[in-house]
Amino acid sequence: MNGVCVRWRGCLDLERLDGVGCLEFDEDAARLEDAILRDELEKYKAKLREFEDKQRPFKLCERGGSR
Repeated sequence: MNGVCVRWRGCLDLERLDGVGCLEFDEDAARLEDAILRDELEKYKAKLREFEDKQRPFKLCERGGSR
């Protein structure tokens, strides 16, 4: 449901497409999704730091040559 971990509970008649149910927040799935997101963010930050470290010598040369 729009990025929120929910579980549907209820009864559904598949012939009439009629029934009763509710949506409940799924804490276990939410924790798992949060851990995956945090891991992806850490990977992104590490790659960004690596890229910036590789670019640092080029930026120093540009600054030194323009003076």
